[in-house]
Amino acid sequence: MIRASPRPNGFSNRVTDHFLQVLNTTQPGVRITEWRLHDKLAIPEFGQDVINGKMAEGGQADALPGEHAAWSQALDVIREFKEADAYVVAAPMWNFGIPAKLKNLVDVLSHSGHTFENDESGESRGLLLGKRALLVCARAGAYPADSQSDFQLPYLRKVFGVMGVEDQWAVAVESTWKGQSSEVEPMREAAAVAQEWCLASPLRQRGLISPQHVSLPGSALAIQASPRACTRAPPPRSVLVIRASPRPDGFSNRVTDHFLQVLNTTQPGVRITEWRLHDKLAIPEFGQDVINGKMAEGGQADALPGEHAAWSQALDVIREFKEADAYVVAAPMWNFGIPAKLKNLVDVLSHSGHTFENDESGESRGLLLGKRALLVCARAGAYPADSQSDFQLPYLRKVFGVMGVEDQWAVAVESTWKGPSSEVEPMREAAAVAQEWCAPSSALSHA
Repeated sequence: MIRASPRPNGFSNRVTDHFLQVLNTTQPGVRITEWRLHDKLAIPEFGQDVINGKMAEGGQADALPGEHAAWSQALDVIREFKEADAYVVAAPMWNFGIPAKLKNLVDVLSHSGHTFENDESGESRGLLLGKRALLVCARAGAYPADSQSDFQLPYLRKVFGVMGVEDQWAVAVESTWKGQSSEVEPMREAAAVAQEWCLASPLRQRGLISPQHVSLPGSALAIQASPRACTRAPPPRSVLVIRASPRPDGFSNRVTDHFLQVLNTTQPGVRITEWRLHDKLAIPEFGQDVINGKMAEGGQADALPGEHAAWSQALDVIREFKEADAYVVAAPMWNFGIPAKLKNLVDVLSHSGHTFENDESGESRGLLLGKRALLVCARAGAYPADSQSDFQLPYLRKVFGVMGVEDQWAVAVESTWKGPSSEVEPMREAAAVAQEWCAPSSALSHA
């Protein structure tokens, strides 16, 4: 059982609790292990320590003791995960995607030779065959199967599918703003799934359960990263660079460095601020402390001193973010999506009244108008505009669009397995974008 919500009474947790009750009644004796991701579990933070420890194990590099320990800790998590016959994932939707804690777990689990393997042609094959998963997804809105804004359920389907877990079930708890009435039908569905699970092939005496699963046809998300026509923002005086890769020499960082060099040459004096998300920045972990602090500010609840401090820290991050005229995001693709550190930042920044606002009908309007963003996305594969496996660039386009940043530019560094040759054209594109940013404002269409 993998619980990604910090709220015990959250919708995904309540529906999952009901599933477990029916499962225990229908098949007494099934062993249930729970991972509550917002508690202090022994799940390492996926970053350079884990990567270096893994590479050292394979003889590709040396590693420090702490790096060996981080990879060893990741292996312990993988082993326990693989011991389960079934998985239940209880996940709230935060800003159109999964919580950062759950994304971090995906990155810790997803390693060739452990949960999948690659053949000589580069094709992957899942190793967790004969297992099943229930995905319990709670979200404030309603998302049809072809929604271009759902980066939650399609993403979870994708990563479990890559691991070989093809027997997938999903229960969506939608329109949670309606209150408890929104969970009536999902409760029935969850109970039906529990009974179905105990019919043909009963679970053995162990099971790892966490939210989401309804036997629906697999639905994948296709989002077009098509050119956009918009009024171009004026040349920036200040640029905030957000680096989501822990590797200084990573492809997204190198292309970003080249962009900044050309920008500085073309427009001397532009002020550049850098946030390296894998360093020790004063960005809080988005969770119950931040939520409680925010609710206390609005008079909706009381809060402890630490919760007030967490929300105050989040507000400081939001203020500095809004001060910039433009944004550059350097992001590697990890397991089809963005790194957990970047997802956490998205959740810290995305608050009504600060980066967007909702009108009386519930429609949102971005507040960061007149700004622009360059999204530098590095990925090992090649992803066409209609790819059903790209949860990186379309997601970043979505969240910046919600904030009102419509003047979006993107440089994709693809097929990075080829080495430096994969960045030749992206370097040219990044230089061209830097020069365009310094040109007079006008109506423009760009990708």
